[in-house]
Amino acid sequence: MTLKRNNNYFFRFGNDEDRERVLEMGSFHLASRMFILRPWRPFIEFEPTEVSFIPIWVILKDVPDQFMNAKGIGLIASIVGKSLCLDRASEERKHKSFIRVCVEVEVSSLLPSSLPLLIDEKFTINVIAEYNWVPVKCIDCNVFGHSPMACPIKAAELQAKKAKDEENKKMRFEAENK
Repeated sequence: MTLKRNNNYFFRFGNDEDRERVLEMGSFHLASRMFILRPWRPFIEFEPTEVSFIPIWVILKDVPDQFMNAKGIGLIASIVGKSLCLDRASEERKHKSFIRVCVEVEVSSLLPSSLPLLIDEKFTINVIAEYNWVPVKCIDCNVFGHSPMACPIKAAELQAKKAKDEENKKMRFEAENK
């Protein structure tokens, strides 16, 4: 394994069968972070990865007993995004104080720390939501993977504007000195 620029990891396999098996797994979480698998090709580390949906783990705390079932947890998780699955310990109810659920979120999604549940249209209960990892996202081009400060589209626009400003400055200078 080798680490290259932009948090790209490169793996070398002993044979094609192992490589194909890993690629078939698709993306996965490791240490609560998302790893997106793609086959290698020249200059892949310079290609932007345009991801607009991403699965993240959400820890739900203070879940009322009445919601401690698949339908209830799905309802709560849907406030954040599309509920995908529970971790094994949550499925087996090994945690008494929290539930860990994988949720697919859009780049435009907010990740609230409090999830309001309206009960019988009379009162609201707030479930606490925590996130082990929050993906970096760019609000300028609406993708996960880089921040607005590192946006390649914004950088290209700034570079084009700078070149145009330089050209205009040069033309004004030439016009003034004629």
